[in-house]
Amino acid sequence: FQHFYGTRGYIDSYFTIVPRTEIYLGEKLVLPVGEDPVNHLKPDEEWYTTDVFTDYAIHFIDEVRTKDDAPFFAYIAHNAPHFPLHAKEEDIAKYRSKYKTGWEKFRAKRYKKLLELGIVDENWNLSPLDVPAWETLTDAQKDDMDFKMALFAAIIDRLDQNVGRIVSHLEKIGELDNTLLVFLSDNGGTKETSLFGIKGDQNTVENYDEWARQGGWSSSYGQGWANLSNVPFRKYKRENHEGGTSAPFIVHWPDGIEAKGELRTQVAHLIDLMPTFVEVSGAEYPEEFDGHEIQPMEGMSLVKSFGGAETVSRRLFWEHEGNRAIRDGDWKLVGSSGGPWELYNVSKDRTELNNLAKSDPGKLADLKAKWDAWSEKVGVLPPEKMKAARAEFRKRNKPKKKKNSNE
Repeated sequence: FQHFYGTRGYIDSYFTIVPRTEIYLGEKLVLPVGEDPVNHLKPDEEWYTTDVFTDYAIHFIDEVRTKDDAPFFAYIAHNAPHFPLHAKEEDIAKYRSKYKTGWEKFRAKRYKKLLELGIVDENWNLSPLDVPAWETLTDAQKDDMDFKMALFAAIIDRLDQNVGRIVSHLEKIGELDNTLLVFLSDNGGTKETSLFGIKGDQNTVENYDEWARQGGWSSSYGQGWANLSNVPFRKYKRENHEGGTSAPFIVHWPDGIEAKGELRTQVAHLIDLMPTFVEVSGAEYPEEFDGHEIQPMEGMSLVKSFGGAETVSRRLFWEHEGNRAIRDGDWKLVGSSGGPWELYNVSKDRTELNNLAKSDPGKLADLKAKWDAWSEKVGVLPPEKMKAARAEFRKRNKPKKKKNSNE
């Protein structure tokens, strides 16, 4: 990229800079670890990642546009709505007390809405609730969980505001209709690390002032609300069941896509973005870069799906922390880390409720053989080796303590 603003790693904070999330402008470190980062573009405004990342995205677009009228590519990777639950007071106020009826009622309401919109097939039954019933919680717990869901909603609200800012700016400079906008997320909702979220028993609404801006693994909305986020599917982030891997994918391009407000059922994957952008831009994917051979392009272009509802059968693979899956046409083989393989016909049962592993062992064996061959090809590490490699990496990259000036 010609322009860059952000972290070179993860960024588990919105208001502050925690270790390993230092902010760079290009190659220059501009915000080290600290509690009060400077908002360089807007010094009078508070530094909040969702706002600031958008500010720089618009700033970079304008910088490019002042030089020429050539096409531009902007990758805007907001950390929202990843934990921790860092939200602005004015956004929190919109949602406080709106979730006190509990996750069961919201799951039913959301499922009904998805059916009405045609996003979910009527043959895909709602997965069972996999957390305690809302009424088993104490009044204090209900209030705490309502507050944490309000925080999560506020984070998404702020993200929505900033996507709107980008859209409005493109319209202002006359580029909205001629710009391909792609909005997506990377995974389903997370149950980390309990029903009440990360440090849910320590960080509650009662002591919110103590953790409101605490970065890192300080807070999350918990398994109950993640179960709502992933309606109608099973399981969560990290896992390869549909609740972990299904994510929104929204495309807007008036000058390039005749259809408006339509749904597509084409199975797609993150690997499809590169071939899509290559086709749209008229570029050629290189075999090497700076004298180094690079990996061949994976995936397929989704441009045809923009223009019509015709679908193409796919074979896709997943593996994450020992969780694994293969989808081959209408069939999906999936297993949790350390658990047995499960087999589903996802064209009829995308919510993965009717496990066919025992009734169709031949299909299971066929898909397992394909997954094994793929894992060997790409070098998937068994969970125990992955844990050891991660521990070694963290050990090598552990921040060094500063020596005392008297030493």
